[in-house]
Amino acid sequence: MHARIWMALLVAGALAALAVALLAPGHPRLAAAVAGLMVLGAGALAARLATPEPGPAAEPRAAASVKSIYVGNLPFQAREGELRALFERCGKVRRVRIIRDPETRRSKGFAFVDMDPEGARRALAELDGCELRGRKLRLGPAERDG
Repeated sequence: MHARIWMALLVAGALAALAVALLAPGHPRLAAAVAGLMVLGAGALAARLATPEPGPAAEPRAAASVKSIYVGNLPFQAREGELRALFERCGKVRRVRIIRDPETRRSKGFAFVDMDPEGARRALAELDGCELRGRKLRLGPAERDG
C-alpha cells in the first residue's frame, strides 16, 4: 500500500511541475493555482489510499460472532430473499450469497448464509433436509479458507 501512496504523490508532483513549466511563462498565477490544486489532490488521494478498508481484520469481534452455513441442493430458481426468510426463522441472518456462474449469472445450485452462532446451530438442526421449491436442502457448516 505504501508503494501506491508514493506513486500517487510522485505522479502528482510530476504533473504539477509540468503544469508550472508549461503555464509559468505566460500565466504565472494560473500555473501556481494548478500546481497547488494538484498537490492538494495528491494529498487527498494519499490519505484515501492510506485509510484501511473495512473488512475481517478491522472487525475481529464481528467476524468471530458470525457462522457461515453451506446450503446445497438449492433450486436454481431460488432467490436470496427466499433463503433469508427461511433462515430468519432460526436467528439473525447477516448475509445470503447464492453462488452464480460469472458468465451466465445463473445459480450454481448452492449458497452460503451467514448468521449469528446460535441461529446457525438452530438452522443446521431444524432446516437440514427441509424442502424449498420441491428440493430438499442439504446444510452444513461452511469451511473458511484462512
